[in-house]
Amino acid sequence: MRQRLIKVLKRQEGVSLIETILLIIILAISLPAISRLLQQNVYSSVQMNSLNKASYYAQLKLEQIIADYANTEATGSVVYEYITDYTYDPETHETGYTTNVDVTDSAYNGVNYKEISVTCTNPQGSPVTLKTWIVNMS
Repeated sequence: MRQRLIKVLKRQEGVSLIETILLIIILAISLPAISRLLQQNVYSSVQMNSLNKASYYAQLKLEQIIADYANTEATGSVVYEYITDYTYDPETHETGYTTNVDVTDSAYNGVNYKEISVTCTNPQGSPVTLKTWIVNMS
């Protein structure tokens, strides 16, 4: 039986024409789909990287505003009234990222506060908005 199997294997010298044509058809059908998936994966990766950077720049600006307010309040200065809207370009060598700060004066149960919204736009995706509130303690 072993010798018979060896004879059968020796007779088969290569790949037949039908097997080659089937392989080409399978590759022709599957390669565009795989290519499209890889393209979408790369695009999603670039978009997520851009959103992460925008989140970083928005959070950086928000923390800067909070730190400035906390430092001036500790020295006795009244900086609450000077928190206003402005546009800020992030400190980066990258282009396409801009940060806008919107400040809204509000009051709740007699407590005055400012709602601060920091929106960072990026070249690849939708803008990222972070919000915080600063209370007037005077």
